[in-house]
Amino acid sequence: MVKSKTVKYLGIATVNVLIFFLLVLIIEFTLFRLFLSPPNDKPHLLQAARDYYRLYDADILQYNTDCSQFDEKTAYRYRPGTHSFSNREFDTTIQVNSLGVRDDEESLIKPEIIVMGDSYSCGWGVEQEESFPQILEKKTGCKVLNLGISSYGTAREAIFLERVDLSGCKCIIVQYCNNDVIENRKFILGGAKINTMNRENYELLVAMNKHNQEPYFLGKYIRDFLPVLWGSKDKYENGLQAEAEEGYYRQARKRNKIELGYFTQCLEKGPVDLNGLPIIVFELSPHNMNDSIFIDLFNEHLSLPEDYARRTKLLFYPLDVKDQLTDEDYFVLDNHINKTGHIKTADMLYDKIMGEGFLNTEQSLL
Repeated sequence: MVKSKTVKYLGIATVNVLIFFLLVLIIEFTLFRLFLSPPNDKPHLLQAARDYYRLYDADILQYNTDCSQFDEKTAYRYRPGTHSFSNREFDTTIQVNSLGVRDDEESLIKPEIIVMGDSYSCGWGVEQEESFPQILEKKTGCKVLNLGISSYGTAREAIFLERVDLSGCKCIIVQYCNNDVIENRKFILGGAKINTMNRENYELLVAMNKHNQEPYFLGKYIRDFLPVLWGSKDKYENGLQAEAEEGYYRQARKRNKIELGYFTQCLEKGPVDLNGLPIIVFELSPHNMNDSIFIDLFNEHLSLPEDYARRTKLLFYPLDVKDQLTDEDYFVLDNHINKTGHIKTADMLYDKIMGEGFLNTEQSLL
């Protein structure tokens, strides 16, 4: 009698455990599908999927030690050689030259066009030849050096430029991102000196990045994605409300004006004298959150008469890309431009370079 009750209870317990694991599997699969394919008509769910991807799923190029390495002056640069770099939406090959940038050795010898920027410029998510600097090289017939390194702000870009041969340079392109202001501000307020992370802090971020690539375990999406999903609607709606509030645009202009000041000073006070070189400036921001405020302010600043406001001594040529790029030119989860985004960016830069006459027309292949 006692034995039969024990068997009965064990059977009930087994069924309950199986039901529990089945429910967990169903929830996990539902969350996984929602992460990979968030509905288009629920923007807060899309934002949640992107937040989870950024925080818990994405491999970060500069903290992947197969592809990158510590650098005393600028925290990190890419590791010379050929490497694989992939995430949910892409699988690419990274070819890095001896300088530690995603380009070939030949481009280091008297480049005619130099591209400064971050992960957008380096071609995060696309193959080497699909990045806008490489497309621009084919279109112009000029040697283009791609100095784009993930997460670099204008300050580190200006410092890294000290390692480059500028003797043949005819034009510099600077790709700005709205998160550059943090680094740029520290650089200017710190007396035009960069204070990057030490090796210990870099290795800590490397370890955190490896943790994101941990193998799947049952309950991973419940543990990590569900809390992100839970607060996504309020977070999204609060963001919309902030944008709709009176004075938002005025505050955005004020913020961008401060950003502009730090940006120009980084190039003016950097270790390399850029006087006399035309500098094309354009902005790329995550998930097509591009606006024209930064570039509009740049144009306003350059148009002010000499006796009204100090004008920079550098030759800036702002370029607004907002109206040309669409959501389809970005990855869904990853916040970078995709292949079509790079093509459009290269076309706009080509038109700007040729329209301003920076190059001899016979150099163009198109």
